[in-house]
Parts: sequence; C-alpha cells; structure tokens
Amino acid sequence: MREEQNKALVLIDIWDKSGLSYKKDPAWWAESMEITYNKIVPVLEKARQEGWAIIHCHSGYNPLPEVAPITGEFEIPYDAPIHLHCPKTLLSELSTMYFVGFTLNICLSRNQCGIKQTSAFMPGTKLILLKDCTKASAAEGRSEDENFEITLAQIKNVCKISTSTSILENTNVVSSE
Repeated sequence: MREEQNKALVLIDIWDKSGLSYKKDPAWWAESMEITYNKIVPVLEKARQEGWAIIHCHSGYNPLPEVAPITGEFEIPYDAPIHLHCPKTLLSELSTMYFVGFTLNICLSRNQCGIKQTSAFMPGTKLILLKDCTKASAAEGRSEDENFEITLAQIKNVCKISTSTSILENTNVVSSE
C-alpha cells in the first residue's frame, strides 16, 4: 500500500442549511461555511487526489454538495463507531487519520465517529485534528474560543492526539502536541 493510502480524512457533520446551526445562529453557520469552503474543501480535494481513505460521519442532515461522499468513500452514521463500519483491512493499514468538521466541543469530541472514540479502538493510529478546519460553539456561558481550548485539552487528557493547521503544502506535516 502506498504511503498516501495509509492516511484517512474523517469529515464530521458538515451540513447544508438543513443543519441546526443555521437556524439557531446564522452568523456561526456563515463562519463555518467560510472554513468549509476555504479550508475543508481544499483538504478534501487533496486527500482525494492522493488516494486517501475518506470517511464521512454525519448526524442525518444533508451534507454540503462540495463535501458529499462520492463512490468509494465511506459513510458512517453519527451514532456508529468508525471501527464497526469500515473494512478491518483498511483500518489496520492506516497510519494517520485527520479529523475535520463541526463542532469540536460536540460532534468531533463526543459522537461515536469522534476523536476520543476512534482513539480507543485504534491505538496505533496517529490522530490529527486540523485546527483550522473546525470550530467550537459557544455554550455553558463560554465563548467559542474558550470552548475550543477547553475541549482540546479534555481530548488530549484522554487520548493521544496531535494538532496541525494545514496539510495543503506538505502532507507529511510535523504536528505539534
């Protein structure tokens, strides 16, 4: 297997306007769309060009057409772990999984396809959160930035994860802990 195929991109909850965030907070949704079009779409295009495994996890809302699954990519329901819905041969060969999507303090950290749950079942795989390809939501009296940092610290407390801000120039990125 080529080195590029040892990588996977995991996209979590990148919705069109059917998602709850659009209805509750149009400004938050608009910023998320800016991240999606300026950061996530180029990362997805690069991953597809290089032959990475692409895993889409969603909670039932419609994905944006620009990030919708295509033939050969995996779709996993929100409440289902990655290790039960992707071929074991693929998962056993993965060296690195990059996570993108919304929101860090909810979907990326708590759902069954999320970072913490994936870490528990794939201990030998390097997990990298692309920090510029996600954001947190304001909740519990805290700002988005506060929730981002708190959630990231909580994730790092329970699993080994690296972070990076871009993979577009060099897919062999050296990630910071």
